[in-house]
Amino acid sequence: MVDIQKLYHITPRAMKDVALKACGVLQKERPEVVVAGVACFFLAICKRYNLNVRSVLDTTDRVIRDAQDKNPVEMRALHTYLRRELND
Repeated sequence: MVDIQKLYHITPRAMKDVALKACGVLQKERPEVVVAGVACFFLAICKRYNLNVRSVLDTTDRVIRDAQDKNPVEMRALHTYLRRELND
């Protein structure tokens, strides 16, 4: 079971590292496939852990915004990497 409140305790580096791992697998795919695949994975994860999709998105959005305020380097590094490595 996932305690959604624990999302607030995830470090920006941990979020970035997991996102970079996923990017490594996705970077050869067409953008449409990446978007659909990531969305499918996200929904399946929410279903697997019996989480409300909207609640997870809202909470994660707050966590990311907080991370950008506290440690902008990590999030900036992720965005820069995604721009360079994912296909247009």
